[in-house]
Amino acid sequence: MPDFTAEIEIEPYEYVNDCSSSEIKDLIEILHQDGLLKDYFQKNGIIDPHSVIEIKPNGNLFDVEWTSIIVKLSRNRLMLTSEEEETIKKIAEKLI
Repeated sequence: MPDFTAEIEIEPYEYVNDCSSSEIKDLIEILHQDGLLKDYFQKNGIIDPHSVIEIKPNGNLFDVEWTSIIVKLSRNRLMLTSEEEETIKKIAEKLI
C-alpha cells in the first residue's frame, strides 16, 4: 500500500488565533522556558524581566517573598487576564 503525506502551510497568526486561552498560556510558558522570549525582548528593545528584578536570597523573609511575587508577575504578564492586569494597575496608581 502506498504511503502518502500531506503538508499544510499554516501562518503563525492562524495557529495562535485558533488556540484557547490555556493553550496560549502553555505556548508562552514554552517560549519562556526555551529562552526565546529573551531574544524577542532584546530584538524589540523590551526590558527583560530577568535583568530588572533580582531575588536576593540573603534578604529577610518578607523581602525574598515579595521579590519572588513581583518577579513572577513581571515574567508572566502576558498570562494575566485583562481584569487581573487592571487590578494590579489600580493598586499601583494608588501608590504613586
